[in-house]
Amino acid sequence: MQYSFLGFSVVKMMELDLDMKDMAILRYFVDFKETGRMNSEIIEGDKYYWVSYKSLEEEMPYLIATSGVPSSEGPPGVVLNI
Repeated sequence: MQYSFLGFSVVKMMELDLDMKDMAILRYFVDFKETGRMNSEIIEGDKYYWVSYKSLEEEMPYLIATSGVPSSEGPPGVVLNI
């Protein structure tokens, strides 16, 4: 079995039941975070990052199936503590 995929542990990927779409979004998140352009906020000493659904839709339209739903009606942004 392959040890890593897109820079992430395959074992962890399987433990967390992540699929290819999840992995592509995680890779995008890490790459975007490294640019220094990602919005972040420090809350109680922990740094949180924010990615909007619209940003994912614009950067990776092949992953986001909108089915004619305007992006303003998509899921809200997701906050992750990395």
